[in-house]
Amino acid sequence: MIYITDTSTDLIRICIPHYDTTTNYDYDLLISAINDINRDVKYVKVIILKNGSISINYDHKYYEEQNVDAIILHILKVLSFAAKSLKSKLAKK
Repeated sequence: MIYITDTSTDLIRICIPHYDTTTNYDYDLLISAINDINRDVKYVKVIILKNGSISINYDHKYYEEQNVDAIILHILKVLSFAAKSLKSKLAKK
């Protein structure tokens, strides 16, 4: 996982940049599973990188009064859920 902070916008971004590769799956089924995750898991965006890797991303707009530790923990839990859900959807197809 990579943790990136964009200080100009107070954005917290955590991603799993090379979760899996597209070559392991039928392309149409992969796109369907990715679309399901993008639609069903709030704030998560699954994308296919140019090199064929699957990336799972979560962006959060940070406000000063928020507890950063709680936000990071929440993001990690959501990313874990999204990753497991994606694998599960691909295994069933």
